[in-house]
Amino acid sequence: MPELEPYSDRSQLWDAFKGQVFGTIPAVTAKNISDPEDRNRTIIVTGANGGLGFEAAKQFAQLGYVSKLILACRSVEKGEKAKTALLAFKPSGSKTNVEVWSLDMASTASIVAFTERAGRELSRIDAIVLNAGVDLVSYQKASQEDDSYYEMTLMVNVVGTFLLAVLMIPVLRHQSVATPRIVITGSVVQFVAKYDVLAEADHKQTGEGILRWLSEESRWNGKITEERYYLSKGIVQLLERQLAGVIAESSKSAGKSLVVVNCVCPGWCRTNLFQQSGNAGSRIALKLIGRNGDVGARALVVGAIGKEGDKASHGQLLSEGRVKKCSSWCETKQGERIGRQLWKEVSELVEKVQPGAMAEL
Repeated sequence: MPELEPYSDRSQLWDAFKGQVFGTIPAVTAKNISDPEDRNRTIIVTGANGGLGFEAAKQFAQLGYVSKLILACRSVEKGEKAKTALLAFKPSGSKTNVEVWSLDMASTASIVAFTERAGRELSRIDAIVLNAGVDLVSYQKASQEDDSYYEMTLMVNVVGTFLLAVLMIPVLRHQSVATPRIVITGSVVQFVAKYDVLAEADHKQTGEGILRWLSEESRWNGKITEERYYLSKGIVQLLERQLAGVIAESSKSAGKSLVVVNCVCPGWCRTNLFQQSGNAGSRIALKLIGRNGDVGARALVVGAIGKEGDKASHGQLLSEGRVKKCSSWCETKQGERIGRQLWKEVSELVEKVQPGAMAEL
């Protein structure tokens, strides 16, 4: 078994704990929004029918700086119900137009159809908030049209998220926005992820790739299911760094416009995602120190339209509304190498789904 390179996330964990218990996330106002004169933004939020996605969408609608808000949901019916609930919070006189679009993050066909629709129908996109995610208590397989399946947590939280991000980049670059943003919901649980599992997968996989190796049911940890969710967020951080690097290089060498990619941490929030998982002790702790969903959702809003989510956040982790250090393991040589391997696997899937897409980066 390969050993992990030495690293320590103690300072990050302590900082995250202090922020969770004693800190908060600043709300976006006219003082800390990127451009307070711009009230014509178009924002897309995935997983917008509940939890942090709904709370973020509600804030976008209330702020008055967004003219079109797309709720991207797997269930259009649930999305329409969320839209109805959201409209009740809109201030009188608000000109925000809310639409519900179908998007299943576990389906490559749905992701491709969504990006094609965005390219056809939207003349402007300021930010897409990739918030949809799952934290499962039992093994599920995401069946794919081409049979290249992944375990559901990895498919939704990782593979689908970055497939959508990559396919949306040329769409964003062709819009009338100087520096559009891709905001990915990350988590400080990356500091407790078991990266030795990634090292083992990298060592034992025989050509199928790390993500496919991890997707086999025999590699699912049924005793502590949070481990898969934690690991997925660690992988998200690794891939965000890779994607940001590719975009920065193409912007520098090929003169392509910069699309800011940041990873935001909403903290431990009292939403359905966490209330249905964990043991009794963690659920009690969640009640005691968990953030309300509307507070956690501020992180997504900051990443999308706040000053802190601008160019300086590219490839970074935003927590409590500020750029902070990601897991130290992600910056080790081993972490960088495995990050490149994961990026290669995602890139291969992107090319399989839409040939030529990687060249657009």
